Amino acid sequence: MTAALGVVMNTDTCEQKFFGSKKVKMTNKFDGDDLDHHRDDIISIDISTDRKTVVTGETGQKPKVCVWNGETGEPIMHYELAAGSRGISAISISPCGRYVASADLHNDHRVTVYNIQRQKQLLQMNGATDRIFDVCWSKRPDDLRFATGT
Repeated sequence: MTAALGVVMNTDTCEQKFFGSKKVKMTNKFDGDDLDHHRDDIISIDISTDRKTVVTGETGQKPKVCVWNGETGEPIMHYELAAGSRGISAISISPCGRYVASADLHNDHRVTVYNIQRQKQLLQMNGATDRIFDVCWSKRPDDLRFATGT
């Protein structure tokens, strides 16, 4: 990752593909709901166990989580956290590839779980009193437990 751009490099051919490299029309208002790519710097990243899906989180006033194809760089979906989140400090995709867990930089260090396929937030709760640096799912595909680390 570099700034608001995801880079996928084929180490055999030294070819690169990018997530977020398309030109987009920005309006003067801080809206961005129609923008499939990041508006601000990527500060967290995770890759699915099959290496086909990437999830990235950005910093900013209303940070966005983007889920994208790790082979083509094409967006799959995105969701935005509430104002005051200030950034996604940690992010993780579940082993089954259906869920994303993230921790934000809000004073309450909120933890959010999102269903990728249904494009629906399932859970949001206050996390630790200290900044959360990592989110990790259980390694078993049928086990949907995860933990956060400060």
